[in-house]
Amino acid sequence: MPSLVQAVWAIAVLRFVLGMAVAADYPIATSLLAEWLPAKHRGRLLGKQIVAWYAGSVLAYVVGYLFLELAGPGSWRWMLASSTVLCVVFLVIRRGSPESPRWLAANGRVGEAVRVVEKHLGVRVDGRELMPDPAERARRASGLRLLMTPPYRRRTLFCGLFFLCQVGPLFAMLTFGPQILSSFGMPGGTVMETLGTGLISLVFLLGCYPALRLIDTRGRRPVIIWSFALMTVPLALLGVWPTAPAAIALTALCAYAFLCGGPNVLDWTYPNELFPTEIRATAVGVATSVSRIGAAVGTYLLPLSLSGLGTGPTMLIAAGTTALGLLVCVLWAEETRGTALGASPAAGGTAVKASAPAVPAQRVPQTVR
Repeated sequence: MPSLVQAVWAIAVLRFVLGMAVAADYPIATSLLAEWLPAKHRGRLLGKQIVAWYAGSVLAYVVGYLFLELAGPGSWRWMLASSTVLCVVFLVIRRGSPESPRWLAANGRVGEAVRVVEKHLGVRVDGRELMPDPAERARRASGLRLLMTPPYRRRTLFCGLFFLCQVGPLFAMLTFGPQILSSFGMPGGTVMETLGTGLISLVFLLGCYPALRLIDTRGRRPVIIWSFALMTVPLALLGVWPTAPAAIALTALCAYAFLCGGPNVLDWTYPNELFPTEIRATAVGVATSVSRIGAAVGTYLLPLSLSGLGTGPTMLIAAGTTALGLLVCVLWAEETRGTALGASPAAGGTAVKASAPAVPAQRVPQTVR
């Protein structure tokens, strides 16, 4: 629709509506997927959603460049309209997606939950095993407000703050990568601003693959801590060496993009694993909303900082923001590898060792535990 209108205000309104739809999809899609996945593969498969995000980002820059070259001044309309193709494809794919059995059971639809499990997993379960403890269910009923109560406050702050400290510099680098590189002497122009930024997105994408393996072999906590620690290094280097040759600046930015893989694959894994079914989607939505504050601030302030403060101080600010994310992770990151969704680590408590399952194996299949 934005591709068909003429007035700027109409484009803004329609883009706002589109943003609301995307914002709703993040928590709904990830929470639904998390509640169907086996604990053994949950982190890796949830992390693959961000891989798809970056693949789409790379594709968008390639498509954008082709439209710029072929369609001329009106190419922006074709760029916006092209997204309809993927929307239609995924709308068709999602038709008939089953509801989460855990959500069904928690909302009194136990029989339906049992039938959904049997239909899609071929396993017969006792519906009572899918339901949360009645006392816990009553305590969790307050929804959004519950996220800031003592049992969950620290987790809510952790998920929102590490996400914010990650995507603030990340979105700025992704959006203004060419301008940053030009400040180090790299050429500008259309190619650099489209295909060059697409290349940076590709490095972000590649960095996700080793992280997908490490979060299951090494654990969530060490991956996110080491990732933030290492991400700080190339940003600090550019901050203290603002006159670095363009080749070194490009290498440093690519290193930063690659090292972002750890937090990238944990952006939606952590909030889905740290909160119970009743507030899981709300927690993902809140964490994502907080992160977009960082994304907006980073995106809008970075060009002002480059022109007003210079490259060095701008990179030091980005390094400081990333270091703050490291501190948040050191203090609050929990280990959720191998835990069942219905029995995540004690809220506000210490991390649970991945080798100790949260609940003994019962008749409930691993995919819905």
